[in-house]
Amino acid sequence: MISSPPTLSAARETAVGVDYLGDIAVVTLARPTARLADLAAGLLEAAHRLAGENRALALILTGAGSVFCAPEPSAADVLAMPALREALLAFQSLNVPVVAAVNGAAVGPGLGLVLACDIAFARPHATLKPSGPVHLGALWFLSRKLGRSRATDLVLAGRTITGGEARELKLVQDCIDKRDPAFLEEVVRRTGGLLSGSRASRAAALRLLRHAALQGLAEHLDVEAAAASEAGPEMQVIAGEKILR
Repeated sequence: MISSPPTLSAARETAVGVDYLGDIAVVTLARPTARLADLAAGLLEAAHRLAGENRALALILTGAGSVFCAPEPSAADVLAMPALREALLAFQSLNVPVVAAVNGAAVGPGLGLVLACDIAFARPHATLKPSGPVHLGALWFLSRKLGRSRATDLVLAGRTITGGEARELKLVQDCIDKRDPAFLEEVVRRTGGLLSGSRASRAAALRLLRHAALQGLAEHLDVEAAAASEAGPEMQVIAGEKILR
């Protein structure tokens, strides 16, 4: 039981903060609508910090306030893609369960972050939407999880789905109808339930599960970067939205 939500001391001044709740690290996007370059740099720094400390037995990724991650699209986003790619793969290389606590809107790269986690929990009225030329593998994940036809309909129609719909589509494990801090407390409790057995046995299982589920992700991220670069600085229309510019 958590008596109070994690403090966001460093997160107040930076785009991404790291706090510990016992053996569980909470990585919080303190400015979830910040520029993608700032979020990418913050996520990469957080991943390197967690790797260096080697303390966390699991980590939870969440956003501050009512947004999970919804950066404003920009033509400069393509420049953030190498750091985003490195951060995503660095989190996975920690060999601990990575859990998304989707407290609000997860758009574009934010949706990619959710789908890249081992398990995701969402509030019922959280929103998830693929958008923009930089999506951090969201289209790859959607195609594998939903099938090509359903993913194509979702992406090209620019559909927004709620946390409840995401649960029905099996994009998230469950919906938790609680406000913060109770929502995060419940995610922490459920994350703790993943920590049975030894650390070594969990790491081995995660390596096998991720290899089976995620093989090809790194290559897709390279293709995504090339596609975003080829789109150039012209105005793009993706998922029914005008993406700059």
